[in-house]
Amino acid sequence: MAKQVNCPLCGKLADANLDHCPHCGGPMRDALPGAKEETRTEASGESCPSCGNTVREGDIICVRCGTNLLTGQKIAVEQQEVVKRERNRQPLYIVSGVLAAALILAAGGAFILLQDPIKEARQLAAQGNTLEAIEALREFVSANPGRGDAQMLMGQLNWRVGRYVDAANAFDAAFNAAPDNAGAGRLAVLAAGRLASIDGGQRQLTALETLTERHPEDVNAQRLLGLALGASG
Repeated sequence: MAKQVNCPLCGKLADANLDHCPHCGGPMRDALPGAKEETRTEASGESCPSCGNTVREGDIICVRCGTNLLTGQKIAVEQQEVVKRERNRQPLYIVSGVLAAALILAAGGAFILLQDPIKEARQLAAQGNTLEAIEALREFVSANPGRGDAQMLMGQLNWRVGRYVDAANAFDAAFNAAPDNAGAGRLAVLAAGRLASIDGGQRQLTALETLTERHPEDVNAQRLLGLALGASG
């Protein structure tokens, strides 16, 4: 049977070979005879660098003060340093997250740039999906009213489905975006002539005047303007 001694803290009997009292958790070494402690000290020849408490060979933590016998630091200090290192790493995590988000946004922007609404609209129109082509082009035209090529395509697509008002507006915008494009001016005149409203004739006359002002060398436009002026009195 193991030798029993009284715990120096609570006074209860406990195994003399235990380091701590199983009842109160207090150190049992103080309760052992001095000869035993001296024997252990001589056998191990080691002590805690912080509190001087005798430690056994192979111990890592001092049971009295909590010092790490390998590093010489107390457990609480080591934990604080770990927390400090983790906090120092947080800005790096944040920066990495921001960079990752920026790369994702840049990739998304590049994908948008690679999409060509004009090309997409032409493909849809070639497949017979004119209305879908118009919708695919509408947002781009609204955001880029100065793109004459997009306005020209929008006018042609609307002409195809009989939306002559939209076609006339698109051809006017295309001619304003590219005044040198006489073809856009002529299409604006033709689209205005298809308008059934009372203002259709006046709009066609205005389109002819704009065309002849920008392209006075266009003999056919000059002749049509003369006929329109005569018809309007």
